[in-house]
Amino acid sequence: MPINHYFEIITTGEEVEYKKPNPDIFLLTSQKLRVEADKCVVIEDSAAGVEAAHQAGMKVIGIVRDNKHRTELKDADMIIENFYGLSPGVLASL
Repeated sequence: MPINHYFEIITTGEEVEYKKPNPDIFLLTSQKLRVEADKCVVIEDSAAGVEAAHQAGMKVIGIVRDNKHRTELKDADMIIENFYGLSPGVLASL
């Protein structure tokens, strides 16, 4: 089921020369959004993504599937197990 219509901006790995953990994909996305990097929050499910977002100067929410995965994403600013608990207040607390 296509979900592209839910997003104003989509950035793919094909648009950047260097992949995660390099921050290029996140920096390009913040440019497209015209939002400063330090005002962005990234939701990530990989350690390389957490590292890339931090290198871009962004806050990171790690979304985990189990305890082993939780350990891999330990450097995220916040850990969640699903999207239900996310709200503007939670995001603002980062």
